Order: sequence, then structure tokens, then C-alpha cells
Amino acid sequence: MVGFQAHPNGVGVISLGVPGLALLTALAFAAGWINSIAGGGGLITLPALLAAGLPPYLALGTNKGQAVFGAATSVVSYGRRGQIDADRVVLGFTAGFAGACLGARVVLAVPAAPLRVVVMVLLLISSAAMLAQRKVAPTARQLGPRAARTWLLVIAFGLGAYDGFFGPGAGSLLVMAFATVFGDTLTRASGNAKVVNFASNLAAFLSFAWGH
Repeated sequence: MVGFQAHPNGVGVISLGVPGLALLTALAFAAGWINSIAGGGGLITLPALLAAGLPPYLALGTNKGQAVFGAATSVVSYGRRGQIDADRVVLGFTAGFAGACLGARVVLAVPAAPLRVVVMVLLLISSAAMLAQRKVAPTARQLGPRAARTWLLVIAFGLGAYDGFFGPGAGSLLVMAFATVFGDTLTRASGNAKVVNFASNLAAFLSFAWGH
């Protein structure tokens, strides 16, 4: 048996047997595979963690703990294939990290009871965003250097904050944003999105680990 110490605002100590751990491991593996392709793996792991009985804070933090490794692997993979724009890496990573720190601090300030309701509503919204991603058609655009930096800052910080506050669906929203604003192909948009996603996952994970 494995015990999970809940957040002080949560309830009790939760223990999972071998079957439960095996199921969560399999779901985490599936989520990592989905994240490496298009994002949205959190739509699998977060509900599973909540269903296992973890309070919202612990579920969100644990979800980030597994997501950060998948995002890091994806960045390396897309980078090796030349599907990441080097001139966007520093600003995208920094803005995503800062936004996620803010989002995580905000969610840690929300009481546990209403947070569970908020999480369930956001799960429905992020599921709709995943479906909408399939209809995105990249449009060729020519942005000046200043406009490109401004848009990147807004997208990375804004969706980084969302990722720090909640998470699931952030990768899909980033892909849609890069495809529609910058005109990236879906593959290149996914690569650029992974840089921001890695930064936001890392920042949120550290914030949840140190926050309480």
C-alpha cells in the first residue's frame, strides 16, 4: 500500500493498492504519449488523480510532476528535428515560466472546496479546446520583429499562467495560438508550444512543491 498525505485543506490520508497504482501508471504513460504528440494528456491524468481521492492541490501538483518530464522529452525530440524556432526559445521559456509561477500562486490561494468545482468546469472547457484544435488551419503571416516578440510574450505569459493555475489543455491552446498568430505548421507549432509548456510545467511543479 502507498500512502498519500493530503494538503492541510484536504481530507485524510489516501492509500492505493497495487492495482490502483498500476492503473495510474498506465494512465500516466498514455498521457505522456498524448502530450508528446499534441498535448492534452492532463485531461487523462488529472481526472484519474481526482477519482483516486486526491484533494485538488495534491492532484494538480502530482499532475505537474509527471507532465514536466514528458514536456522536457518533447522539447528535445522536436529540437532534434528542427521544429523549434531558436529565436523564440528564451522569451517563450521565460514568459511561460513567469506566467505559471503567477498562476500556481493564485490557485494555491483558492480554498479547496470551491477549487474542486473550478477544476471540473475547466476540465470541460479544456476538453472542448482539444476538439477545436483539430479544426485549426495555419495561415501564413509576416510579423515584424517587435510584433512577434509582443505576441510571443502575451501568448506565453497568458497561457503559462493558465497552465500554472490548472494545466490540461494548455498545450493545445499554445499550438492553436502559434498556428493562428505566427502561421506555424501544426508540427512546428507543437514544437514551439513544447518550449513554453516545459517552462510552465516546471514552474508550476516547483511552486506546488515549495508552496505548501
